[in-house]
Amino acid sequence: MSAENRDNIESLLEQIEDILAESKSTLGGGKIKVDRDELLEIIQEIRLQMPDELLQARKIAANRKGILDKAQAEADERVAEGEKEAARLIEDNEITKKAKSAAADIISQAKTQSDEMIARARSEAQSIMENADKWSRDIRANATDFVDSIMNDCDEILSNGVSEMNKSIKDIRTAREQIKRAVAKKG
Repeated sequence: MSAENRDNIESLLEQIEDILAESKSTLGGGKIKVDRDELLEIIQEIRLQMPDELLQARKIAANRKGILDKAQAEADERVAEGEKEAARLIEDNEITKKAKSAAADIISQAKTQSDEMIARARSEAQSIMENADKWSRDIRANATDFVDSIMNDCDEILSNGVSEMNKSIKDIRTAREQIKRAVAKKG
């Protein structure tokens, strides 16, 4: 995740915290009233910021291929150099046997070096991919948990508010009926 996206998400999370801190308490005590649309809008913005990790993971995957291709190209170059050196040595009649042996050694060393370079490149690329994948999963899980928690809190707050309002309406109706009965008894 880029520093800018991380800062954007952090800023959006701070906005949610500010909304929650500035919200008015309900009659029920520790509950607060929040602007649901405002929170949903901020949550949507957080979700829009998240795909950058996917792009970054794809870039890492593309870099992995580049690292392997570069290692293979270097290996091929060393093998070609070894073969050229071997051909040059073979042409020299005085040391043909030594040239063949030296050429085989050079080719063998070049192949060994290229195999080691490719193995190191694959290992590094795999490690980068695993770290990026874990980091991306952790961020998504934490963001999802946070959003779910906020949504659950909002649902609970709204449910409690509706319940309190229904109870108040019922109390008002009961009081109104009692007043009507009292007026009817007097009149």
